[in-house]
Amino acid sequence: MKLRSLLHRRHAEQLPLLPAVEPTDGSAARGSPPSRAARKFAQEELLERLLTPVELDMVREHRV
Repeated sequence: MKLRSLLHRRHAEQLPLLPAVEPTDGSAARGSPPSRAARKFAQEELLERLLTPVELDMVREHRV
């Protein structure tokens, strides 16, 4: 029997958000669309929240 089936997986909407990391030079204005780096960072953070460390390593290893 797989023990993972007993664990309750939480959806991303239910997880608390981490504090935002804002640049100190003020280059990003509030209300402006997020940059490519910011979107990539947000996607990476989402993966870290939803996946186990082993799964996260597999995703990072097989990314194109």
